[in-house]
Amino acid sequence: MIGVERDNRNTARLSRCGGFSLIEVVAATLLVGLLLAAALQTLASVGSVRQRTQQSISGLMLAQSLMAEILNKPHSDPESESTVIGNEQGESLTNRSAFDDIDDFHAWLRHSAENADGTAISGATGWRRYVTVWYIHPTAHTISFTDTGLKQVTVTVTSPQGDSVAVQALRSSLGATQRKPYADRTFLTGVAVELSAGSSPNPSRGRVTLRNHVRGD
Repeated sequence: MIGVERDNRNTARLSRCGGFSLIEVVAATLLVGLLLAAALQTLASVGSVRQRTQQSISGLMLAQSLMAEILNKPHSDPESESTVIGNEQGESLTNRSAFDDIDDFHAWLRHSAENADGTAISGATGWRRYVTVWYIHPTAHTISFTDTGLKQVTVTVTSPQGDSVAVQALRSSLGATQRKPYADRTFLTGVAVELSAGSSPNPSRGRVTLRNHVRGD
């Protein structure tokens, strides 16, 4: 009887030393679960930040491409002496390829991104673009309702998720691009480019107006 009791005590001692209690298993399971939840939250945050960054880049490219198109237009209507901001009488309010000066874009709004010829920009479905053009006071930098010779253009682009990005530019009636060339000849006035970042489906189309126009004697 004594030998049997000693064997039972040895067996119980070995069991306590070689295994895990139920409390230890539950605690380890909870710890792993908490670490896994934290890792998933971090991964989701990284994905959200990456998506917002990509949207910001796409929005900026869409805004800059439209801004370049606007600034390529004359400061004032070449066929009218009107100083009123907006389309002149008889001009199209929707066909922007027919706009002949920058303030024709004032209050222009589209709920889909399109090129000047009306074709949709690939991968830009649901993006909204809105333009405002105002006279701006040269020194006070405030909006003016009379002709100051300086116009401020603002292009605001909003993603399908509601995130917005805006770009602004100033255009003077006394700028180099407004002056008529002295030489009766053909010369380069601008360079058009198209850029695409990585696998982005939204290429940025823009045009830069050159200021070093040739002059005659």
